[in-house]
Amino acid sequence: MLDIASFNKALKIVWIKKCLDKEGHSKWKIFFDLKLQQKGGAEGAHIDWKEAYLLPFEITKSTKLIEFQFKLLHKRLSTNSYLYKIKIKNIESCTFCKTQKEDIIHLFWYCDRVASLWNRIEIMIKQQNIVSNNFNLDIVTALGLKKSISKGKFILSFCFLVARYYIWRCRVNETMPTFKTFLCQLERFYQLECCENTSLKKDFEIILPFLNQ
Repeated sequence: MLDIASFNKALKIVWIKKCLDKEGHSKWKIFFDLKLQQKGGAEGAHIDWKEAYLLPFEITKSTKLIEFQFKLLHKRLSTNSYLYKIKIKNIESCTFCKTQKEDIIHLFWYCDRVASLWNRIEIMIKQQNIVSNNFNLDIVTALGLKKSISKGKFILSFCFLVARYYIWRCRVNETMPTFKTFLCQLERFYQLECCENTSLKKDFEIILPFLNQ
């Protein structure tokens, strides 16, 4: 039987080595900065890459979520843009909006359908007073490239990770992301996490009213 704790520890060691790979960082940073500049986003945002690589280990025990974030950080998610480039798909347009090219940045942030989901999540965390009313979710935090500095940073980082995974699963299944089904995913992962760590129940008390809708 697979020892999850040992597996995560081994994966974390590999991850640390990867995060010290300056060439790998450079490729992703160039890609990220270029896309932000093209879209008029917050170009030049400072990213602590070691922190970004290790963040998933701090907020979840789920190897599924950790592996997903690993693939996202290494641009190993096969978007339509990539599949079109290697001639597996005939079009490179977004699975959700059908109008823009589907690369990682568009799929997880700029797509109108995805932006609507992020907006609902932001409203939710404001209503629960996890963040102040002047909080504005940015692309760097949403993609898990930095920790949230808000008081509920653990809850926020976990929710955002589940949201990214949920968006990707919708992309794979070719279904539209909705706030209601996202909450179902969040509750499922919450239950799984609590099996590993019962202290998480207290952390999640502030968001449980939404999970029980």
